[in-house]
Amino acid sequence: MRLALFGATGTVGSAVLSHALSAGYEVRVLARRLTIVAGDALDPAAVTSTIVGCDAVLSSLGGVADPHSTAIWTGLPSDFPASSPAPAPAATAPDC
Repeated sequence: MRLALFGATGTVGSAVLSHALSAGYEVRVLARRLTIVAGDALDPAAVTSTIVGCDAVLSSLGGVADPHSTAIWTGLPSDFPASSPAPAPAATAPDC
């Protein structure tokens, strides 16, 4: 079944999206600031098409115990920066 979902990035919508995907539904989402690229993170071509034009890459895939956790990084384009500038230090609130 294919679903169209509006509000998928909100609290309720993200829960609906999660359940729909878990149930095997194909979900089409309309969102203002979200681009979904269909593909597999273990496919270097899919990874490349996802990161082209991005300023930074954040990954929350796998972990230390996951043998595939570093597999996607072997197919990065040669001109993709290996690191990004360090973020600015967090502002500290004055003592009350």
